[in-house]
Amino acid sequence: AITYESLKAQLEKHDGLIENLSISIDRWLVPPNMRKEEDTFWKKVTKLIPYQMSLPYLKNNYVYLSFLLAYIAINLGLFISRGLEHYNLGSNGLTIAARACGQCLNFNCMFVCVLVLRECITYLRSMGGASFLPLDQHLYLHKLCGILIFIYSVVHTIAHLINFAVNIVPATGPGQVNEEGWTYTEWILTMRPGLFGLVSGIANPTGVALMVILTVMAVCSLPFVRKSGYFEVFYWTHLLYIAFWALCILHGPHFWKWFVIPGVVFLIERIHRSVKMRMGSGKTYISSGVLLPSKVIHLVIRRPPQFHFHPGDYVFVNIP
Repeated sequence: AITYESLKAQLEKHDGLIENLSISIDRWLVPPNMRKEEDTFWKKVTKLIPYQMSLPYLKNNYVYLSFLLAYIAINLGLFISRGLEHYNLGSNGLTIAARACGQCLNFNCMFVCVLVLRECITYLRSMGGASFLPLDQHLYLHKLCGILIFIYSVVHTIAHLINFAVNIVPATGPGQVNEEGWTYTEWILTMRPGLFGLVSGIANPTGVALMVILTVMAVCSLPFVRKSGYFEVFYWTHLLYIAFWALCILHGPHFWKWFVIPGVVFLIERIHRSVKMRMGSGKTYISSGVLLPSKVIHLVIRRPPQFHFHPGDYVFVNIP
């Protein structure tokens, strides 16, 4: 160890040492003037490329991106194959568009259910399924699937409405589809014509109901509703999925074939979660709470017995 007086005496023996130390400290505190090098043409081009298309992003998210490409390919395949099928049958363009979108709706209205099978997703994650499936992005994919469902539904609905007005209702001659002369309103809002749907005539009125339900769910799922203090609006309107899937089964004659397996698994999961909740599984208590600025509440919650968790897991907290 050295005292202050001894250090001062040593520094005074060497002229200029204190001055040089002062200059060095100034250089540490004040950053030097760095000459900015001009970007090369290649660097300017790479800056224009979004990060999601960069090589590091592609390497880190190849599982998710591969799955996303497969999902897009399935939608394109279903759309094109259904469109070609009706094109070969001699259908008009409106019918082709409506039927192609309808086939994609069969798949997506089933797949949106698969993406919220929480217990199955948790089990797959525990078994290492995240190495080949984008399990951590399932909520984003659920939102993407919902957006596609809404877009397909709008095109499907508009194409059918125009087709009925232009081609179906005027076809009142003998042997034609509207031989009995049903009005446009009767075709769209009633079952009287007795055509289309799992139950004859039910397709059009259920289609109207489905479009109303889907619009309510889509609007109430937007960020300005969920993140502006009205989360309950999103939660309760999202429960319309029960009526939505029930009407989908009645609306399309083949949708039940797509939906039966994921629908049964979803029902089993819901029953299992309800039984666990009724039995008090996972019940715990709040040890303390602190009200923080910006409407933030800090809660200390006791961990329930037999509650085990792993990295990547999440928990839904229900505070009455």
